[in-house]
Amino acid sequence: MKKVLSCVLLGVFTIALMAGVVLAAEEPVVFLDLSWDSIQLHNRIAGYIVEKGYGKKVDYVFSETIPGMLGLERGDIDVYIEGWVENTPEWWEKAQKEGYVVNLGVNYSNPPQGWYVPTYMIKGDPERGIQPVAPDLEYVEDLGRYWEFFKDPEIPDKGRFTNAPLGWNISSINREKIKSLGLDEYYAVFEPGSGTALKAEAVASYEKGEPILFYYWEPTALMGLYDFTRLKQKIPHSPELWVEENGYNCDFPAPVVLKVLNREFADENPWIVEFVKRYETTLDMNNAMLAEMSVKGLSLEEAAVWFLKNYSDAWRKWIPEDRQDVIDNVEKALSEEK
Repeated sequence: MKKVLSCVLLGVFTIALMAGVVLAAEEPVVFLDLSWDSIQLHNRIAGYIVEKGYGKKVDYVFSETIPGMLGLERGDIDVYIEGWVENTPEWWEKAQKEGYVVNLGVNYSNPPQGWYVPTYMIKGDPERGIQPVAPDLEYVEDLGRYWEFFKDPEIPDKGRFTNAPLGWNISSINREKIKSLGLDEYYAVFEPGSGTALKAEAVASYEKGEPILFYYWEPTALMGLYDFTRLKQKIPHSPELWVEENGYNCDFPAPVVLKVLNREFADENPWIVEFVKRYETTLDMNNAMLAEMSVKGLSLEEAAVWFLKNYSDAWRKWIPEDRQDVIDNVEKALSEEK
């Protein structure tokens, strides 16, 4: 009886142990979803390949910027595939120094960001009968002269600067820039509740032919579908000036957008290191896929499939040469998509 009981217990223990190994093997690859379309779309593109090609589970965790960075440090999040690290310089320096993350190189290069106005304010729009109201507006330093065009409906003796949402680190940077430029005398800062709300503000103003001054970036569907002009700053970008104590008083950096993994996850999963290291796109690709998603009303998943079907030469290069099986798996999955 004792031998039988021992065998039963050993069997139960073995099954439990095997189940634990299976569970560990099935832990999903967790991608960081922040509140703009391009990073969410990149996650779905990479996630499709991870899931359909490599046969691994995936998950997408939504967060605002700083909590997301901290989650990446802790290992709650594995992959940050569109890392605008210049917008979180203190975190990025610390995370690299302390070894929490590994930098796997550039996703795409030189995406503009900064303060935008509708181009019709500067050049007019004859088709819509819009005359140029600020033909000399070129630099952010000139905005004090033009505040009345951007009147804040709630504070009519000031213009409105439509900032990034409060949860984004760049929103704090913009507030400091407003002060360092002396524009707080002329402008009130308005923060919409989300990236979607920020986009809606810009679209609504543009379609009405009205002025708007707002923070935005590329690549985005908005910039692909409408004509906005980024205002330059007379002081070129300088790392010495792009710090809080100097009020970020220089032009925005033209960042390289990086791919960043949690260090422990990367060490334990060399297969995804090889894949993400090779994952690379261009600004034109990004604008095209975001515009397609916007115009056709595609979901993130549908837009990812559209990209993979239309840019097969690009994504095939992301797969190591000895993993033809991954390419075959992805192509089979794509052939079954409607």
